[in-house]
Amino acid sequence: MKKKANLIFCILMIASLGLAAQGNAGGDGAKKVKCPRKASVLLETVNTATFSEYRHLSGPAQLEVVAVVSPAAGTVSEIKVGEGSLVDAGQELAVLNAGLDEKLKALELETAKKKKILTARQNWKEKSEKAIQAAERDYQAALALLEEGKALANQVVKAPLAGMVRVKTAVEAEVALETLLFEIVDPLRLRADAAIRADEVGFFQMGEKLIGAAEGLSNVLEAEIVAVSENQVSFRVNDSERQLREGQAIRCQKLKTDHADAIVIPTAAVLQDSLGDFVYVAEKKKAKKLYVSLGASEADKTMIEKGLVAGSQLVVSGFECLADKKKIRVVNEAQMAREKAEAKARIEKKEAVAKEKEIAEKIAAPPAVAAGLEEFVVYLEANREVLGYDRFEKGEWEGMPAVKIFSGRETQKKLLDILPRFAVSDVTFELLADQIVSTVAFKKAEEFVSEAALAREEKASRSRFGNRLLKIGVHGSYFLMLNQNFKEAYGGLIGFGGELSYRFSNKLDFWISGGMANKKVTPEWSNDEMQFKMIPLAAAVRYYLGESAKLSPFVGAGANVFLVEDVNPISEIKDTLIGFHVLGGFYYSLSNKLSAQLTAKFNIASKDVVPESDLDDPLDLMGLQLLFGLSYSI
Repeated sequence: MKKKANLIFCILMIASLGLAAQGNAGGDGAKKVKCPRKASVLLETVNTATFSEYRHLSGPAQLEVVAVVSPAAGTVSEIKVGEGSLVDAGQELAVLNAGLDEKLKALELETAKKKKILTARQNWKEKSEKAIQAAERDYQAALALLEEGKALANQVVKAPLAGMVRVKTAVEAEVALETLLFEIVDPLRLRADAAIRADEVGFFQMGEKLIGAAEGLSNVLEAEIVAVSENQVSFRVNDSERQLREGQAIRCQKLKTDHADAIVIPTAAVLQDSLGDFVYVAEKKKAKKLYVSLGASEADKTMIEKGLVAGSQLVVSGFECLADKKKIRVVNEAQMAREKAEAKARIEKKEAVAKEKEIAEKIAAPPAVAAGLEEFVVYLEANREVLGYDRFEKGEWEGMPAVKIFSGRETQKKLLDILPRFAVSDVTFELLADQIVSTVAFKKAEEFVSEAALAREEKASRSRFGNRLLKIGVHGSYFLMLNQNFKEAYGGLIGFGGELSYRFSNKLDFWISGGMANKKVTPEWSNDEMQFKMIPLAAAVRYYLGESAKLSPFVGAGANVFLVEDVNPISEIKDTLIGFHVLGGFYYSLSNKLSAQLTAKFNIASKDVVPESDLDDPLDLMGLQLLFGLSYSI
């Protein structure tokens, strides 16, 4: 029995916290769709088709850069282009080693001299092979130096393609062979890199043509694979129309395989829950949920590998109100569009009405601190959107502090509604061009007691709940006892009572309650009536959870005293039972002082009222008590 009581206690506490959470939410949750008994759906017959699966590549566009290197070692004599210059293919960019002319002349003279010596020795009357070979070696060495000098001198560096030049060297710079001199950016060709898996390397081939597209462009692009590595594919895109920009996402695709006789459905028809992917099909005028295994997806189509067969009637629209085994009503596309538009219009109308009500409440009830000019200005600034004025100016009017408000006619009407709540001395209206100038004059400070001060004084003197400290109330009660013998004898009890509570802190109050419950029954085993009377008394401390303007949820615990009288054909019992209880509930504000109340109270009280009896059957009043009533704040 003790475990059962603990279980019910936990359930009651959770329910009370749920009420509090609901009160805190206060309408901030998601919009709820009001669903009809039959959900309107659009169906599509599932068919088989050939499904083309592609391997998609994507990467940011990069300008393709071609490096121009030094064809020889030496000195940069002249640079013929500037940074950012546009050049044609074959255009001269630089000259290397232009100052070697004197050195070449000396080499030519030396070579000629060595050749002359060789010729003379070859023509001696008494020839010496040894001398001829030495002269031949000297001549060949001089000739090699001359050829090397000619190769280095006046080297012209040309652009390998048209594009924009980036200069990477300077005049008189000493460079080695294949030193970077220039970079040429081709504005008509861009390159993108896309990640791939190691097992996909063989799937892509150098020079392979791809079909591509770019973010924000509708036309098809031609692409070509220019590099393949273990984890990356690079492809080049021609941009002859100059539509692409650096950093723009470029997507390409290559056909992977064609799936014959595949089950293909709209991707939008695939839904998810905690158990996986599923679809709805129509079966016997009801929706049926089928869990499916998905294959590849392309565009707005998805291939189903398992869980769906051809010929099924697939639900492709109308999921808002759909659930497994829910009755459905099949409509066409025009009907579906019309019903969605009507539902949207209803929601928008409801929101508009709520907004108008909110604005009206703001206008009808300015802050309590509003009194003089300064408070009025604060109110204007805080409610500019609600009032809809253009601007305002502070000043004087006939010796009194005043505010001029520039607005349209609608603002004028709203001002007339709120001005009685402020210390206004006079109001004038003036039509100026297409605006109305409202001059609101206020009483001087010594002529009135600030309503702001009064409001603060009132706030300090009143309660934090219902604006009052003390609450009295009346209620009806329903008792549901858990003891089986009691339930068989009397069932549930209905009673009435009253209560009193005092709020002694921001979150806590002290609550006492009393009442009466009475029930007469005639048992099956006797012709005499049985009567059970009970006067339940209770006292508790209650804790208030997050309160809102309308709802004040609470939980609490306390003690019970039950004065009982049980008259039956066997005996008559009068006794007092003492126990304890836990409770939870809420007050809902109907007006400034009047509130509706709902409380769930779990009582625990038991006593052996016939100790001389051999039967182990105590009077057990453990059970749930529900209280419904009204409370008035004092």
